[in-house]
Amino acid sequence: MSFRINTNVPSLVAQENLRQTSLFQQKTIERVTSGLRITSSGDDAAGLAIANGFRSDIAVLTQGIRNANDGLSTLQIIDGGINNISKLLDRARTLATQSASSTFTGSRSVLNAEFQSVLTEINRQAQTIGLDRGGQFAKALSVFIGGGKANGGITEITNGSVGVDLTSSTVDTQSLGLSGVQAASRIGTDLSASSTTSVQAIVNDTTNRNSTAVAGYTDFYFRGAGFSDADRIKVSVNLSGITNTSTLVEAVNSAIAAAGNGSTSAATAFKNANIRAVVVTDKQADGTVKERLGFVSSTGAFQVKAGDRLSNALLGNFVNGATGKDLSTVFVGAGVVTGTSTGSGAANVIVRVQGSGLASPVDITLNITQGTTTAIQLANSLKTAIDNNATLQAAGISLDTPVAGESLVFRSRAGDRFEVLIAGDNDNLLGLGSFRLATDTATSFDYTSVTGGAVSLSTTSAQTFEFSIGGGPVQQVVVNGLTAGTVTAAVAAINAGIAANSTLSAAGLQASVQSGVIQIASTNGTAFRMNALAPTQDNFGFGTNATTGTGTAFSANYADAIYSTTDGPYAITASSNDVFSFSVNGGPTTNITLTAGPSRTATQIAADLNGNATFAAAATAYVVNGSILITADSPNTKITLVDSSALSTLGFSVGQSNYADKATVNSGGAYATELGTKKEVFSFNPLRDGSQDQTITLSAVDSQGSERSIAITLRNDATNRNARSIDEAIKTINSQLQQSADPTLKQLVAVKEQTSDGKEEGIRFLSTLKDFRVSIGVSSGSTAANEVGIYDGTSGTGVLGQGLVTKATQSDGGSQLDISNIEGATAAVTALANAVARLGDAQAVVGRGQNQFNYAINLAQSQVTNIAAAESRIRDADLAQEAANLTKAQIVLQAGIAAAAQANSAPQQVLALLRG
Repeated sequence: MSFRINTNVPSLVAQENLRQTSLFQQKTIERVTSGLRITSSGDDAAGLAIANGFRSDIAVLTQGIRNANDGLSTLQIIDGGINNISKLLDRARTLATQSASSTFTGSRSVLNAEFQSVLTEINRQAQTIGLDRGGQFAKALSVFIGGGKANGGITEITNGSVGVDLTSSTVDTQSLGLSGVQAASRIGTDLSASSTTSVQAIVNDTTNRNSTAVAGYTDFYFRGAGFSDADRIKVSVNLSGITNTSTLVEAVNSAIAAAGNGSTSAATAFKNANIRAVVVTDKQADGTVKERLGFVSSTGAFQVKAGDRLSNALLGNFVNGATGKDLSTVFVGAGVVTGTSTGSGAANVIVRVQGSGLASPVDITLNITQGTTTAIQLANSLKTAIDNNATLQAAGISLDTPVAGESLVFRSRAGDRFEVLIAGDNDNLLGLGSFRLATDTATSFDYTSVTGGAVSLSTTSAQTFEFSIGGGPVQQVVVNGLTAGTVTAAVAAINAGIAANSTLSAAGLQASVQSGVIQIASTNGTAFRMNALAPTQDNFGFGTNATTGTGTAFSANYADAIYSTTDGPYAITASSNDVFSFSVNGGPTTNITLTAGPSRTATQIAADLNGNATFAAAATAYVVNGSILITADSPNTKITLVDSSALSTLGFSVGQSNYADKATVNSGGAYATELGTKKEVFSFNPLRDGSQDQTITLSAVDSQGSERSIAITLRNDATNRNARSIDEAIKTINSQLQQSADPTLKQLVAVKEQTSDGKEEGIRFLSTLKDFRVSIGVSSGSTAANEVGIYDGTSGTGVLGQGLVTKATQSDGGSQLDISNIEGATAAVTALANAVARLGDAQAVVGRGQNQFNYAINLAQSQVTNIAAAESRIRDADLAQEAANLTKAQIVLQAGIAAAAQANSAPQQVLALLRG
């Protein structure tokens, strides 16, 4: 055994053990005094992390339970409000039932006064509980409770939330079908039995009945979100048994129901719009009541349009007596049907019809044998094709029976503007123009490039090229001599003429040499047609007829014309039927005294008209097919014939105009774009070339308060041709809105409507969505003097009507149930029965939400309990064990201290050896 005095190993060991025992005692005291097993991260880092996560979850769940309880309380308040509204409906049904009884002898006005106050109170209470349209709680409510787990693409937040969608659970009168938007006959109309314009008088009017597409039926057209443009809904009303406003409304509603039961998506959207016909009563100051036809909906905005003179009369548009205003418009060829085609081989002639509500142009391809086919054969083939074309028939387009030597007369009974274009009729057999196709047998109406044939050029070569850009007016390039007799010189001359024409330059037209011949093409995808006029030769290879090289200069056809139905001669008797009266743009009436004579020709009558200074300043009279045709001298000038003695003699009718009068009614109470002081529509000019793209942005706020928007590009280039006419532009807008799959944007619709002066067709946007906005982008082809695409025509002269944002405003009108008469009360009884069912549906959603919150609270409480227990098992100390550890630590510490004292005294024993 060895002894050391420098290093006392036993003492060191004793000290270390005492330190460990002291630390053990200290930790034990911390656990006993705190009650926690983990008092610092060093005790159990992994366990502490888990415990802290549990603690955080508990905090979230605890607040989530409060959230759910708040949501439950809100739904309980709403539930109580709905219970009260249910009692109000009971009272309203009682009043309506009382008024609907024919044996009731009291004052229906008194009943109606209380009835209206009940409806007002329903709206007030619906707003109070936040379940009116656009109300505080009329949206998808989401309450975050916590405790969720991510799985299968569902996030923790989503799984930990409880949602209640009250978007469709609004309980104001509009939502319950007791009020809404309304389109009605013109104010002042009286369809009651005692009126000269009664329903029976209108139905029995021969002129009205002869105007219908199908005998015994009158047509209305409806447009709205999901059923617009080509998908507009035609409602054909059976006239049998209609004698008054009650039977009229019954028949119309039966037709509406039939139309809504169709198999198309448009029919379904129409059915969901819940449109119904009603009798609108207007009480006069003298106590009498006027009756009008109305259409109401509690679901969406819509437009109704007359389809014939009879339905136009029912909408309050009369020409005289009970006769409705004529809706028909005509398009007359400038030339006559004459001649035989020249050349040889097969060829195509393509006739294009656009406008009149057609969602896109309709092209009719006619096959001819050059050198054989006669003009009348071609014209008859065209009529057959039009008569058999379902799309044109649905749009009301027809062609009068062709007559050799006379102009073709196209008609539309829809009251919309339309135009007829042609390509491939190189010999102008139909009198509509001789624009060529790209090749004789081409199947495309227009083209982006055209290649000529062999050239035979000299310095004296001359030709006039006529171009129609995107169906627009003729633009000419005149080449009169070349610098050299080469194809390169010819191309240079053509390009110089193009460069001098801004329309052709914007269309990107460019001539070039291709394999020794001339090609004219658009560099930006613009579609065009070309006509070539050569005096005696076809040196450039572009003769309109490959054999002769001759061409016919284009003369504009007669669109938007006033056309007589009676050929001359006319017997004009002085002071009896010698006055022809008209107005320009709704201004004062001008009277023209015609020269009297027993056999006045159409040419002589036209001379009388054109000899009047006021007439000549605004219009021109022509003789077409032996009859008189009148056109305005400038676009958007409206000529209207006024009741006068000569009209019927000349084959005209009172109110006849180059532009059909407005025959549409929009639903009042809805939101609409209204421009300027006259609440105008947006103006529109077709996009003609590939450089004129325009972006339209529509924005609306959804039920969650978030803005939803869509940008729609209108264009006419090789990528897409979707704005060649106003009808095509509207179709493009509505199609993209419906294809957006956004439920908010799908509630917007664009409709065609005439301006207030009836001179122009424009676009209005409708919806029941509050304050939606329309942003009109600037088209690169627009100038303040010549705007293309959609624009605000009320901006003023010299001001660009694009680059603007228009906010929709609520239009005048709207509808609400009325029980001041038996008919209204009867309708109210039915509507209130449906309202009770709708209220029950809304309350069921609220009740289901309360149950969901209760279920969620129960789960969250369970989660809090179990997570707290799990946290306790990790974090909390076992006090029994820690008490034993504390006792152990105290004993070991006392023993250690004694042992350390012994170890410290051991070196002193070495001194005994030294003393020895």
